[in-house]
Order: sequence, then structure tokens, then C-alpha cells
Amino acid sequence: MVPDEMVARGVADELLNELAARPDTIRSLPRTGAPVRVSAGDDGWGEPDLEEPIQLGALAGDSVADRLVEQISCGSGDHRDPIVDLAEAAELRGRVIVVSGWEENQPHEVGALLARLPALVKERGIAPADRPRVLIAAREGDLPETVFDGLDSFTTKVHWWWGAVRRLDTAFVVTSVRRGYGAGLRELAATEVITEIAGPDLVLAQALATGWNGLRATLLDAVMDSVGDTGCYLPSSAGSLRQSGNRPPRQLREPWSRGLADLWEGRVRISPVAAELRRQPNVLDEMVWRGQHRAFTPLVDDHRGRLEKAFLARASKSVLAELNPDRGQDPRAGRVVLELGGMAWAVATNRVRLPHAARKLLFNLRDTRNALAHLRPLSDEEIDTLAQLLVETEI
Repeated sequence: MVPDEMVARGVADELLNELAARPDTIRSLPRTGAPVRVSAGDDGWGEPDLEEPIQLGALAGDSVADRLVEQISCGSGDHRDPIVDLAEAAELRGRVIVVSGWEENQPHEVGALLARLPALVKERGIAPADRPRVLIAAREGDLPETVFDGLDSFTTKVHWWWGAVRRLDTAFVVTSVRRGYGAGLRELAATEVITEIAGPDLVLAQALATGWNGLRATLLDAVMDSVGDTGCYLPSSAGSLRQSGNRPPRQLREPWSRGLADLWEGRVRISPVAAELRRQPNVLDEMVWRGQHRAFTPLVDDHRGRLEKAFLARASKSVLAELNPDRGQDPRAGRVVLELGGMAWAVATNRVRLPHAARKLLFNLRDTRNALAHLRPLSDEEIDTLAQLLVETEI
């Protein structure tokens, strides 16, 4: 089951075409009508004749099973049940029938194929490896509402496009686009922030990766320029819905079909398209914080370790005992980690003297960690200051 938005963008067709290209598949193609010409005398509207053929969808009364029988020439010609013909067709042994639900105009016929074919081949005792299988890709409206109620869970599985896109997929799109943007601190943050904001929306990820300059001051406008305004808003609390299943919850089924809600990294994600960001700036700030936290935490940890070595080389045992009163251990033995706050206190009170650049970096890293620990994203100026200190300080 795929969202309507995925079909509208053509992505669903691309994926289905890849699956249908396997040698063990047979693709059901809808029959199209002959070129239609409407003359002014026939329609009464006084319009000129149409010079180009009009491509029609599957003809009414022309079921997907009927077309498959004709396609592989397996019918008996006695007006038998076409799904029975398919179940008994030697030409389909071990093959996968691929059907595009959005190209059909008879949902009940598609549902009948889905429900009956697996049951019929099972009844005939065909070995599992030789049974014809059917892969139907569809939107919710392409199948009868009750089609899933009578399916045999042993022969038929229903998969929803829900949680299919992972963080690595989004990050790959972002880094592919921004490969030439450099490797500075701001770019490190921008990559993670774009990934966090876009989530499972790869189109948004590409748009932001292309159009955003990495400054927080321009981020809201960049997001809104990328997503537009659909007039469909969801409360940010919708993202806190508990989700442990493999399909979108009923409350989010409509926004899911519009590409506005999905499962990403184990959390329900509401697209910025529906978050009404201009009225809820805290929603965007939270996503920026998450991205910065992923970008900066490893960097802060790495430089904390470097500063610790410089600190230990200059600290007396009494100072170290003050920093670890309950430990009774010497941190130089490698058993204790000195935190940024404690080292900054010792340096600020002149208990330990560090070079000027290292001192400034220590205080900045402490403030950076405190900001991120309190869920506050860094400003553009704070990122620039940190980047400059990292360049100037040799530890």
C-alpha cells in the first residue's frame, strides 16, 4: 500500500517498474482505447476535432484477470472464471504477477484477484515454489474497503509504505547534493539539520540541500519556500502518537496518503508542510536542536578528551581531588573522566592555568554542551565562534 502522493510524483511507478523488470515477473498492463476523435457535429459544442489520440485507462467491464488470461493465452475459451484459468496456467508457475492498482478502474476485480488467486493455487496442491503469486501495488482507494478482512495471512501479506525511508537514505540525498559545500562546522551542522527537518521526505531533503545556505536566520524561509502551503495542518502533538505497528494509524491515514505523515527512525513524523511552522517556531527549533546535537556532540566529546590531557598535565593532585571528592582516585590513572564544567571551574578560579586559546575553547565547549543539554539550538554567531576557536586552538 502506497500513499497517493507517491503515485502522483511517479515514484511508485518507478519502483514498480523495477520490480516488474525481474525475469520471473509478468506485468499486467491495462488495455487502452483506440484513438478517439470528437467532431463538432457529434458533440454539439462547436469545438474543433481532436487531432491527437486520447489515451484511455482500462475499459469498463475489462477486468485485470481477463486481460492477464488474454496476455498469456491461457484461457479455455469457454467463458470460465479467469482467476481459475490463472491459477491453473502452466505459464504462470513460479512467476509473480505485478499489478498497478492505480491503473485499474474496477477495485472489486483487483480485490478479487488478490483474495482468490492465492486460495485457488493452494487448493490445487501446487508446491509453494511453483505457485503463481500476485504483487498488487495500490492506494487505499484502489481496493475495496473490506478487501483485507478476508485475506489468508498464511498466503497473503500486506505491506504499507510506512517507515520505509531511514535516516541513512535521507542523509545520502543531502550529502550527495552538498558534496561541494565544504567540510566546515557550519556545513556539518547544516547536513544534520536538513536531514532532521526533512525526515522521510526525500523531495524536501533535496530541495533544502540545494537551496539553504546553512544559516539559522534563513532556515524558516528556506523550508517554507521548499514545501509551499497545502492548507492542511496537523497539530505537532500528532507526532507523539504511539506507533508500534507496520501501518499508519487510522488517525493519520489521510495525511499519510498526502505524504504529510510517515514513520521515521521509530517516530511518527509530521511533515513541515503540515506543521504550520510560522505559527509554531518551536517545532522548527526542536528539529534544529536535534540536528545540531547529532553534529556537535561527537565533536565536543573529542575536544573534551584533548583538553583533559592538557588539563591533567598542569593540575595538582589536590585540584584533582577537589574535582573528584568521592572517587579517591587519581584521574591520571585513566579511571575518571573530567567533565567540561569541572575543568572550566578549576581554570576560572586559577587552580589550573591553560594557554589562552585552550582556555577560551574550554569555556566555549562548556557553554555549547550546556546549551544542547538544555534543548537550546546554537545561534549562527555561536557556531561561528566555536568554529573559529577550533581553528585557532592547538591541543
